[in-house]
Amino acid sequence: MIADHPVALLILKQPPLACIETSDKPCILLHSVLNHYQTPEMVVDFILTHELLHLLVPPKEINGIMKSHPPEFREAERRTFPEVELAWNWLIMALGPWLKRDPKKETTFVKATWRRLVRVERPSIEQVSKLLNPKMAELPLI
Repeated sequence: MIADHPVALLILKQPPLACIETSDKPCILLHSVLNHYQTPEMVVDFILTHELLHLLVPPKEINGIMKSHPPEFREAERRTFPEVELAWNWLIMALGPWLKRDPKKETTFVKATWRRLVRVERPSIEQVSKLLNPKMAELPLI
């Protein structure tokens, strides 16, 4: 169990792609760019899982810098969601031009020009998987 009580979910036109407000009543905030019929369910599941893990794995000071994603977080993320690489690759391939990574803040922001994306076709998770692993193209999808 990740949370002892319900976690609210809001979809907003906010700069971060996603974040969680941790308080007495935690709330996950997703950017509107994800609220699209071509966003794979698996990608949304990954983002929700990632944000919920923040409730289990607290930030940690590393070399005098507070990190929201310490090694323990990344290990838990891979254990909980083995397809993390595929989900991130979909985000990069589908939304890359509209995303900006801020390594210092450990956050991915959505650029203000994201509304232009509405007219752009997004790849499926299967298409991204085949691009990453050409041998996958030979295997039937289950």
